[in-house]
Amino acid sequence: MTSHNHTSVPVLLGTEHCHLCEQAAAVISLSAPHMDYTLVDISLDDDLFATYGTRVPVLRWGQRELDWPFDETSLNRFLTTTGRDSN
Repeated sequence: MTSHNHTSVPVLLGTEHCHLCEQAAAVISLSAPHMDYTLVDISLDDDLFATYGTRVPVLRWGQRELDWPFDETSLNRFLTTTGRDSN
């Protein structure tokens, strides 16, 4: 995972070797294959780790967050409502 701070695209917060994070990435890839998103390894940032250490994976877009577990339906709802809110 690489660390970037983009708010214009969703951010998947997780850690390296996290099987739940891998599952979340798979749901995103299958449900929204053309969506750009950034992977952020929270273990590289003390503040992110303090906030999300027990919650990962979390999909964050702007000020909104979608906690795991999520499926195609909840992901699409999140992306639709968040995308509309960010315009």
